[in-house]
Amino acid sequence: MYNELTESPFPDFAPVEDEVSDAVETDDTNFPPEADESVWEEAINQASDEEMSEVGAIVEEAISEITSLPTQEGTSVADEVWEPQPTQPTIPSINEHWLSDLICSGVYACYGAKVKGLSHYKNETNCQDDFLIDIFSANGNEYVIIAVADGHGSHKHYLSEFGAHIAVESTHKVLKQLIAKSLDLNDLWVSVKECFPSMLYSEWSDAVLEDYSRRVPSEQGPSDVSPKEKLVMYGTTAMFCVLSQNTFFTGKIDGNIVAVSTGEIEEQTVDTEDLFGSEAFSLCKRNDALTRWSFELYRDLDFLTISTDGFRNAFGEDDDDTLFHNAIDSLYAYSSRFGAELALQSLPSILSKCSNEASADDVTVCCVVNTSANSYEAENQSQ
Repeated sequence: MYNELTESPFPDFAPVEDEVSDAVETDDTNFPPEADESVWEEAINQASDEEMSEVGAIVEEAISEITSLPTQEGTSVADEVWEPQPTQPTIPSINEHWLSDLICSGVYACYGAKVKGLSHYKNETNCQDDFLIDIFSANGNEYVIIAVADGHGSHKHYLSEFGAHIAVESTHKVLKQLIAKSLDLNDLWVSVKECFPSMLYSEWSDAVLEDYSRRVPSEQGPSDVSPKEKLVMYGTTAMFCVLSQNTFFTGKIDGNIVAVSTGEIEEQTVDTEDLFGSEAFSLCKRNDALTRWSFELYRDLDFLTISTDGFRNAFGEDDDDTLFHNAIDSLYAYSSRFGAELALQSLPSILSKCSNEASADDVTVCCVVNTSANSYEAENQSQ
C-alpha cells in the first residue's frame, strides 16, 4: 500500500527527559533548520507558465507567511529561529522517512503523506505519526477509510510510534466491523457515534498490551508495570474519515480535520478548555478515549484534510487561524487544478518544509478532493 524510504542518520542529540506527570504530553520542540527552497518541481515541469503563475502565487503566499510571524520581542521568526546553523548537517528538502498513498473512489481522490520531523532527526528517534488509506466494498457500496494517528513522542510515551500504528490499524478494523453490520449509511452513522469510542478503546488497548508482552518479555522488563502504565507508554491521538458515495463521516479525539464546501472552510472542533500547553487528548487515558470524541457528517464536500499537529503548528497561532486556513485553501487549489497525483508528488516536499522551517514535528496530511469539473476554479468564478 505504501512506498517507504529508509531513514537518514543524523548525529546524536541528547533528548530532554520530561518530568513524569499525569498529563499527556506531546513532542513539539523547535530546532533551527537549514532552509531549502526547492518545492513542486514536478508540477512546474508539467504546467504552463500562466497556470503556475496563478497557483504559485496562492501557494507561495500561504507557505511564505510562516516566515513573517512575529515573536514576543518583535523580531521575525526567520531572524530568530530559522538562521542556518553551520555546525549542523544540511536537512534534506524531502525528509527521507516518508510514506504516501493514493486511492480514487467515484469523483473523489484520496491521498496522503507523512514525513519524519526535524526534531526526530536530531534526536535520532523514529517518526511518531502513522496513517492508512483503504478502499473496499461492503453491502453493495464502495467505502474508503482514512485513519491518522499522532503518537505523543515524549519521554514517558516512548513507545508511541507503535501506539500510533496500532491506532490506525484498530480504527480501520473497528470501522470495517461497523460497516459490515450496518443496514445503510444512516444506520452506520448512528453506530459510529454510539459504539465506535468503546470499541476502539477495547481493540487498541488489547492490541497494545499484546504488543508490549512481545516487545518487552517478562523476563527482561520490570514485573510491577501495571496495564495502565503500559498504555501510557503507547500514548497517541486518533482521527478518521469514512467516505461512501458523497457522504463523509469524520471523527477525532485530537488533531485537525478541515472540510471545504462551496468555498467555505469548516474546522471540526473538540472542547480543549481543560488542556494545558502541548497536552493532547489520548487513547491511553480511558476517560479521553470514551468521552472526548468529536464526530461530524458531511455531504458533497469539495475538499477535506486530516492532519496531525505538526502541520497546523507550522503556521503559528492567530485568532482566526487565517494562515492555517490559507494553507488548506492552497492545497485545495493545487489538488483541484493539477490533480491528486501531482499533488501527492509535491506533498512530501511541502510537509518537509513545514517541519524543517517551522514546527520541527512529524507531519502527516491526508486529503480528499472532488475531481469533477475543477471544483476550485468553478467556485472562484461563481464568487
